[in-house]
Amino acid sequence: MTERLLPRRAGGLPLVVVRKIDNALRISAVDERAFSLGLHVGQALANAQAMVPALDIVAGDEPADLKLLNRFADWCERYTPLVALDPPHGLFLDVTGTSHLFAGEKPLLEEICETLQVYGFTARGAIAGTAVAARALSRYRPGSIVAPGGEASAVVGSVTRNVDPSPGALDTSTEPPISTANSRTSRQARRVLRSRLGTLRVVG
Repeated sequence: MTERLLPRRAGGLPLVVVRKIDNALRISAVDERAFSLGLHVGQALANAQAMVPALDIVAGDEPADLKLLNRFADWCERYTPLVALDPPHGLFLDVTGTSHLFAGEKPLLEEICETLQVYGFTARGAIAGTAVAARALSRYRPGSIVAPGGEASAVVGSVTRNVDPSPGALDTSTEPPISTANSRTSRQARRVLRSRLGTLRVVG
């Protein structure tokens, strides 16, 4: 999450965070300036430097990012008691039965993302009936709210050009692996995955 690094790097070069994947340095997060220049998560650092030679390159700190993600999870408990981690940058929120307290799913999603924006973080989210759909839509069609049963068509329509084309890649019934935060139990995590889901992806 590049926002963790921004206060001490304001006004500097485009920022990328890198980590070693399969013996190669790859980008794990970018700030807005780097993104606007065409750099993206998963890109090889060598390729990124060929595109933008002058970069502020920082080694990823996974423990620090996980600690920050846990803090986001704690903060999100004001919206629902059931929050599960979707590392490295995401959260799943079970909003079944709680969205009416915030005037509906759309106002709830907008409040979460807009409040985090005020705090200086970039966030995007979506609400759907399965974890895979909520996760995919938060990335490719943020702000989406999909009626139960419409997950498959919504995901296919949004991400066909961007996802793994292998069989099963768009199976919205598949439960992704998730982690629980602090005292969040695996039972809670499983309940989150079975429920009406909002996913919040805090991005850099």
